[in-house]
Amino acid sequence: MLIMAAIFINSSIPKDSMPDLGSWDLFSKKGAHFLEYAVLGAAYLRGLSYQKKASKSILVAAILLGCFYALSDEGHQAFVPGRQPAWSDVLIDTLGTAAGVMAWQWKEGGTSKGKS
Repeated sequence: MLIMAAIFINSSIPKDSMPDLGSWDLFSKKGAHFLEYAVLGAAYLRGLSYQKKASKSILVAAILLGCFYALSDEGHQAFVPGRQPAWSDVLIDTLGTAAGVMAWQWKEGGTSKGKS
C-alpha cells in the first residue's frame, strides 16, 4: 500500500514542478517508472503467495495487478497540470512489474509444480 501511495504522490507532481535532468531526463524518469513498478510487482507477488510457493496463475495475477495500477495511474495523470497519460508508460510500468515479480520469484526459488 505504501508503494502505491508513493507512486500516486509522484504522479501528482505537476510537470512544471518536476526537475529537468537535461540529457538524462527521459532515461531517469522512465527508469524510475520501471524501478518503482518492479518494487510494486515484488510486493504484489509476496502478498499473493504469502507462506506458499507461487503458482503460474499467481505470477500472472501479480503482473496484471501492476498493469491495472499503471493504467489507473496514467488516468490519474490526465488530471495533473502539464501531465498526460502515455501508453508507453503503461508498457514500461508493466515490464517493471514483471521484472519485480520474476526477481522475487527467483529469490524465493521458483514456482510450484502442478495445476495453477
